[in-house]
Amino acid sequence: MIDFLKTVLFESLPWLLFFCAAGVAVALAVHRRRLTMRSRRGIWLTVAVGALLVAVQTLVHTDRERLTEAVQAMARAVDEGDMDAFARYVAPEMTWRGGGRREFLDDVTSRLTTTQIDGARLSQVRASVTGDTATVSFTAVCDLRNGRGDQGRVVSFWRLGFVRTPGRWLMNAVLDARIHPGGVPAGDGIDLKPMIR
Repeated sequence: MIDFLKTVLFESLPWLLFFCAAGVAVALAVHRRRLTMRSRRGIWLTVAVGALLVAVQTLVHTDRERLTEAVQAMARAVDEGDMDAFARYVAPEMTWRGGGRREFLDDVTSRLTTTQIDGARLSQVRASVTGDTATVSFTAVCDLRNGRGDQGRVVSFWRLGFVRTPGRWLMNAVLDARIHPGGVPAGDGIDLKPMIR
């Protein structure tokens, strides 16, 4: 319940607007029944509180919102082939196949030179924060092409580890990666972890 309340108050504008509209509707119904100066003030007070809550939501960015923005920016960077933008979200302590951050970025760069990713879109983004660490899981859909021709639409599932640094979150681990060729999420998909670790 507290998690849902946090989502409504700080993360989801549609939910907040829904509850604000419901509050105004209740205040209007009370005013129509009573027709007093006090009930009229209740309408204006409800509208003012709703406007204040919307203003607060636009100013406050939760950890979950920052993590969602980070994975969206990473997907956009991969889609555009912008490794500099992608690298900004990789932690210095990233470990990769017995190496570190540099080996990871070299591996991603190598893959993007042989494979083109277009139209990357993320859905079902879920972030779980525990202190200064977080896990973000999401489903990615993209069109994948390589030197052998168009490979078509690909659906993949990812679970990434993040660490909090001053002012932002950075990825420090690929915890799970599964691909569903042909865009059909059937079964568990092909486990990519052996190929990427």
